[in-house]
Amino acid sequence: RELIRMDLDPSHPASESVGEIRKATEGARNLVTELLAVAGTPVDSSVSPSASATASPAPARGNGQHILYLDDEEPLVFLATNLFKRLGYRVTGFTHADKALAAFQADPMQYDLVVTDFNLPNSSGLEIASQLLAIRPETPIILASGEVSSTLTRQAQLAGVRHVVYKPNTVDDLCRAIHRLA
Repeated sequence: RELIRMDLDPSHPASESVGEIRKATEGARNLVTELLAVAGTPVDSSVSPSASATASPAPARGNGQHILYLDDEEPLVFLATNLFKRLGYRVTGFTHADKALAAFQADPMQYDLVVTDFNLPNSSGLEIASQLLAIRPETPIILASGEVSSTLTRQAQLAGVRHVVYKPNTVDDLCRAIHRLA
């Protein structure tokens, strides 16, 4: 959705539809957040789920920072890698935790920031964060999860993760978190 929005000229007839899709997605996400809160499942993240519903500032532009992006879903890695490159970041995407760890271990200083999914096959984003931080303790790490709770946020902080963002996050949310750490 964000890549389409960036590719379309504002005067293109589909621009309005893309905007409506974005509003619907944000509304649905906020509704789910509210339902979880009512059901007694608190949603707590460093990027407020309602922030992008009330305002949608342009994503912060990168200035060449190198991001290691890890998610087991290949389409998400493809989209995130392309989007962040367009925003001025250098990105290396991985779909396998072992390959991401090997690349980081081979040259930990080349990465300025790590974004990892929480739910990974045979591992978790918290385990990956711990392993990365054992190699280079000052590495800024953002954890993305579809279910962000106060318990997960607390566990992430104890593991050394700097930010937890709600997934599916908006590009604006993730860019703001990256901009704060970069």
